[in-house]
Amino acid sequence: MTDLAERVSPARNLAHGRRVVAGEAKKNRIARTKSTRKSAVCITTTYDRNYALAGETLFKSIRHYTDCSGVDFKVITADQEVVARLGAENCHVMTPEAQARYANVKYFKDLPREKYYQSWYRYEIFGMTDYDRVICIDSDCLCLGDISYLFSEELNKYDLISVQDYIVSDLWMTHLLPELEAQGLNFEGLYRRKKEGKIDIQPALLVANKSIVTKEWHDRLLQYANDSPFAYSIDQGILNNFAYDNNWRIKLLPLEYDYQDLYEVLIPTLRVPDKPIIVHCQQSKPFKYDRATLDPRLQKRFDQWWKEHDRVEEKPAEGKTIVAIIVWNRFNNLERWLRCWDLCDHAGAELVIVHNLETNNVRYEQLCQKHNVRYVPRQNKGFDIGAFQDVCLDRVPGFPTDWENLIWITDDCIPMQKDFVAQYLAIKKHGELPCYEISDQVKRHIRTTGFMVTREIARRLVFPADPIQTREHCYIFEHKGVNMYEQVVQMGYRPHMVTSTVRDAPLWDSGFWTSLHSTLMPRHETLFIPPPVVQSPHRSEGIMDEMAIKHRADKSSWIHNFTAKYDRLLSQSRERFTSIMEIGVGHGQSMKMWADYFPNAAIHGVDLPTAAAKQGIDLNATIKECSRYSNRIQIHVADQNDLAQLKDLEQFGPFDLIVDDGNHLWREQILSFEALFTYVKSGGLYVVEDSVTSYWPEYNNNPISCVEYFKKLIDDVNFHGARGRIPANPPMDFPWDKGWHRREDCQATLPAFDSIQFMNALIVITKR
Repeated sequence: MTDLAERVSPARNLAHGRRVVAGEAKKNRIARTKSTRKSAVCITTTYDRNYALAGETLFKSIRHYTDCSGVDFKVITADQEVVARLGAENCHVMTPEAQARYANVKYFKDLPREKYYQSWYRYEIFGMTDYDRVICIDSDCLCLGDISYLFSEELNKYDLISVQDYIVSDLWMTHLLPELEAQGLNFEGLYRRKKEGKIDIQPALLVANKSIVTKEWHDRLLQYANDSPFAYSIDQGILNNFAYDNNWRIKLLPLEYDYQDLYEVLIPTLRVPDKPIIVHCQQSKPFKYDRATLDPRLQKRFDQWWKEHDRVEEKPAEGKTIVAIIVWNRFNNLERWLRCWDLCDHAGAELVIVHNLETNNVRYEQLCQKHNVRYVPRQNKGFDIGAFQDVCLDRVPGFPTDWENLIWITDDCIPMQKDFVAQYLAIKKHGELPCYEISDQVKRHIRTTGFMVTREIARRLVFPADPIQTREHCYIFEHKGVNMYEQVVQMGYRPHMVTSTVRDAPLWDSGFWTSLHSTLMPRHETLFIPPPVVQSPHRSEGIMDEMAIKHRADKSSWIHNFTAKYDRLLSQSRERFTSIMEIGVGHGQSMKMWADYFPNAAIHGVDLPTAAAKQGIDLNATIKECSRYSNRIQIHVADQNDLAQLKDLEQFGPFDLIVDDGNHLWREQILSFEALFTYVKSGGLYVVEDSVTSYWPEYNNNPISCVEYFKKLIDDVNFHGARGRIPANPPMDFPWDKGWHRREDCQATLPAFDSIQFMNALIVITKR
């Protein structure tokens, strides 16, 4: 029996969604997580005997990188040899009756149904109602990183989680469609989704939540598939059509989850992520190819498949391992650590929080209870080394005394690798003492922000004082005299860095390496995804902001935060304004907002169908929607880059307000202002939105940026420094003795601008 069969064939209690796994360390992990796991999760794939090696390797690679305690593994198969090999309890068996559900599904006309009939079986995941979440990964995939994020409760708000099928969405549209359409494939659904901005999902990874893991959705999907005409890529087009037409809540994971190595050869220009987490091998049977016959660019993927297949499970470290985090009144650090720990490979270790503070302990204890982590408060004396001394001497009440390995970490360190425990234990196996250092090599001391000791070492350590009480005591233990480094060397251990460089270390001392924060924190957050920001009930920034939020206009405080500025400028004019115009309509959100805000105004929108289409917007549909909302809204077709078409908008003026929210190109912003400002009423406003693009090089399309252009108009606001003449009817106390005057009525000709205001991303010009 294969390694997979040995590991998944023991009977399990499916009602509780847990798996009995050989090995005491894994049993301990299950016992520890059973009480905290809130949902039953199943990881599944489809394969027959031809895919057996690939499917087993997929499961092995998942377990290698991910703590799968409490997760079921099941194979969807119609192959009785696979059932006999793995055990019926580990299979979702496709009986003849089950296979008949897919009898009428249409395929690409030249593709024999018998060749790819199994691809439809992945839809069985929607009928696996014993589970709250089913994760289906194609058997021609391989995991090269931790996928525990797929278990996270954060994903509960979505129906379906997948990855973007950028091959179809981005490349077929430009490279392959004409040829395939000539062969009879129907891409109507793909064109529609692309136009609507709906990105295709990739069936190589599907995560279905309880909202759609139901008999109702399963039956509806099968009926849809059987009644629909054939579409591209067998089941892929139909799945996309069905998911979007039924308004499923879909989350697409970052591209690094998906990488199809075949396209690295066929389409060398395709962007390939450096470290993909899930590799989808389109050349899908690596175990059936001779490495020498492959394109050299594919050999690295071939090697990865065999590496994961041949990987030997390492024996768990002897004895109990404790990871101790010493916390000193840093609640946020503790929150971060517990969140990271939930995503880490525990390698059989237990986490214990030692709180080095006597007061205000309640919220710390409650947080640990929430994460099912042992909490040990301690009197605050002797700093971190004092706490370490007390643990070594078994005099911290509540701290376990049966440990063999102790990984000691201060709370201002953060994990940079999810398998940091395993990395420490692996070094210990070679008779070395793993430690974390602040340089690329271990010097004559051990930095106590992160290190490991065994029970034997702990018993033999000598401290400068007992108890440790002063900072000088701590410094001596780390650096001076017979310090910790020298003591462990005398015991016969060789202190050893876990990795060759600090940047690659499994732990990072964020308190010390502040200069590396900008480069290391993003790397940390790619592995330990920050929790979503919980928004408190949003407080609107005024009447207009409420309207913008209601219509989902990007001017609201949720996005650009323009409405608060507009409200200050326009609140006194709501009843007086009779005509406004905005360039750039989008989906019509701001058109509706303006109609609500100005009850007596005609609202004119200006856009171009081709410009809207680039954003996936059907301008005709927007026009109909806006007309239904208010008969005061009119949308006109005009090109912002065409002077004659801009001037033709005069027929709808004059305007109290003109807003340029068009393409944000400098030439078009300047051209529109020069053409349209003359149609603004006296006292009216002309606003250029998103003026920040003047600082973005990709908008460099004019000799002068929009911001620089309006800066030059400041001279006109100040009348070019002209000296004023005596007004025609001066007041009695007019200062005749002055040779120059600043009053506007002292100028023979006045420029059109009363004022120009520069705000964040807005330029507001007031008409004289």
